[in-house]
This record gives sequence, structure tokens and C-alpha cells, in this order.
Amino acid sequence: IYNVTHFTTYSSQETPSGIPLCGATITSDAILNADLADSANNSVCPGDGLIIGTQNIELNCQGYRITGTVNGDGIRNIGFNNVTIRNCKIQNFTNGIRLVNASNNQILDNIVDFNGNQFTLGLGVILDNANNNTLTNNTARFNTDSGIQIIAYSRDNVLTNNDLSNNRIRSLFPLPDLVNRVYECHNSIYTSNKGGSKAKPIRYEHDSFNVTVKDQL
Repeated sequence: IYNVTHFTTYSSQETPSGIPLCGATITSDAILNADLADSANNSVCPGDGLIIGTQNIELNCQGYRITGTVNGDGIRNIGFNNVTIRNCKIQNFTNGIRLVNASNNQILDNIVDFNGNQFTLGLGVILDNANNNTLTNNTARFNTDSGIQIIAYSRDNVLTNNDLSNNRIRSLFPLPDLVNRVYECHNSIYTSNKGGSKAKPIRYEHDSFNVTVKDQL
């Protein structure tokens, strides 16, 4: 039985009984009680998984899976602040978790792995012009691009105790602004963020600054 509690609006992508489907937009606190499925009850999403549609809410997947077809985002948050995403297992998307123009969010205890394929680069977590976010106790492994990518003047994010090992390109990569060629990340990397033998270590390049790296494994 597929059950989800505390959802209110899903952009019409729900069953007649109110169960959200792949591509649903979340506008209140949400607890996932089964793997996310599409309208045919297939536990693979043809596009996006879940979309954050307001601020000041929490999504708790309780360890259930959101699985894609290397199309879209597993969980997308564009423009909403103070959102918590926790306990989700996300795989086989272009981006596992994507934050754009979003601040003061918490990404906690998620497993974001096997995103992308041999034809498409896949990211575990991407922060795009996203500030003051906290990423703690996440596993972002076996993605075909980076475990975590930080781009477009994202600032003052804190990453703690994340396992970023065995990604194809690198563990963590802040990308420069393509016009100004200056890093403006101001991100702090704290305590035991792991970069495994098959991935490049956690690194900042060119003009990065205000960076702290401790206990990298």
C-alpha cells in the first residue's frame, strides 16, 4: 500500500485518493511511507521526483526511494527557503537534489547515488546561487559527475560528515562564474567529508577563499 501523510497540493499529479505521484509539488510538511511511484504504480519516475513548492516545510522520506530514468531532478527546490530534506534515497536522475536561489535549507541524512549514466553526467547534490545551506550526514556516491557541486556565487554553505566517495569526476566541485572567472563560494567544509580512491579529493580551484577543510579521508 502506498501511503504519504501531510501533503496538501501536488500540481494535480496524485491518485484519486490523494496519494502523490512522481512530479508532485509539495506545499506542506511531508512524510513518505513508500517508494515514490508514477500513475501506473511503477516505482520509477519518468521525469522529476518531487518538487518543493513553498518554504518553511520538511520532507522526510523515511528511507524510501525516489528513482528516476536519468531525466530531471530527484528533488528540486527553486526559490524556497527554510526547507528540510531528510532520509531520502535518490538515484538515477540528472541531479539527485537541486537547490536554486534557495537559502537556509537543511539537507540531512540522504543517500544520493548512481545519478547519471554512460551518456549523461549526473550530480548528487547541486547548489546553484544557494546560500547558508547545511548539508550533513549525506552519502553522495557513484554519481557520474560530482558528489556535490557548488556554482553561481553560492555562499556560506556548511558541509559536515558527508561521504562523497567514488564519484566519477570528483567528490566536490565549486564551479567558477563563466563570465567573471572568480569563485565566490565562501563555503566551509568541516569534519570527515570523505573522498574515495576513485574520486578526486575534495578541492577548491583557482580563486576560492574562506575555505576550511578538516579531517578529509
